[in-house]
Amino acid sequence: MKSLILVILAWVALICVASAQAVIKLNKDEHDFGNIDEGTIATYEFEITNVGDQPLIISEVQASCGCTTPYWTQEPILPGQKGKVTASYNSSGRPDAFVKSITIKSNASEPNKVVLIKGYVKPKSQQSTASLQSNLFSLTNSNQPTQQTTSQPPKQPDIRIDKVEHNFGNIEVKQRAKERFSIYNAGTGELTLLGFDSQCKCAQFGINSEILAPGQIGTLEINYVPEEAKYFEDVFTIYTNDPVRPQISIKLRANVYENFSKTMFLDKKEVAPFEY
Repeated sequence: MKSLILVILAWVALICVASAQAVIKLNKDEHDFGNIDEGTIATYEFEITNVGDQPLIISEVQASCGCTTPYWTQEPILPGQKGKVTASYNSSGRPDAFVKSITIKSNASEPNKVVLIKGYVKPKSQQSTASLQSNLFSLTNSNQPTQQTTSQPPKQPDIRIDKVEHNFGNIEVKQRAKERFSIYNAGTGELTLLGFDSQCKCAQFGINSEILAPGQIGTLEINYVPEEAKYFEDVFTIYTNDPVRPQISIKLRANVYENFSKTMFLDKKEVAPFEY
C-alpha cells in the first residue's frame, strides 16, 4: 500500500513539474513610429513580463531584415519580473513606409512571439523642400496671405509586405508547414486583395481581412502539406487594386524528405506467422 502511495505521489509531482512553464506577456504587439526623417535611427523598447511560474529565458530575437537591430534581456526573467526587447530601425537610404516583424524565441508556453514596428520615412528631398518652404514663409511679412487653390492627389492604396520569400527548411512528407506574412497598406486609399494564386496549386491560405484601410495591417497565413519527397519551390501571388503594384509575389521553398523510420514497424496482425 505504501509503495502505491509513493507511486501516485511521484506521478503527481511529475505532472506538476511538466505543467510548470514560463508565460510571456508583452505591453503591446506593435509600435508605430509615425513620420520620421530619413537617416534617423528609430528605437522602441517592448516590455516583457513573465506571468508564468518558471524562469523565462529568451534564446534569440530575429528581425525580418538587416535594417532592424534587436537587443534583449540576456539573463533569465523570474516569475513576475520584467525584461525588454529593444528594436532599432535604421532609416538611412530607406525612404517611404515600412513594416518590420521581430520574432522573440524563448522557453515560454508560446515559444515564438512576433511583434511589429512600422512608420513612414520622409525622404531627404521632402525634408529639403519643407525647410525651403518654411524659410520662404518666415520671410513673408504680409498680413493678408493670398489664398491658393491646390488640387488634392487621388487617394490610392500602397501595398507593402514584411517579407517576399520564406524557406520552410526540412519538412517531412505530409507534414504541415505554415508561415505568416504581414501585409500593410501604406497608401491613402483602401487596399483590396482581389485574389491569390500559387504556381503549384497546392497552397492553402487564410487572410484575416481582404480589405485594408490606410495604415491597417493584415495577416496572411500560407500552409503546405507536401505529398512527395523533393526539393520544393513555389511562387505565391497576391492580386490587388494597387495601381503601382497590381500583383506581388512571395517565393517559397522547402526540402521535403521521407521519414522511413515510421514505416519500419508493421502491425503484427498483418505479418504472416512462420511455418515449420
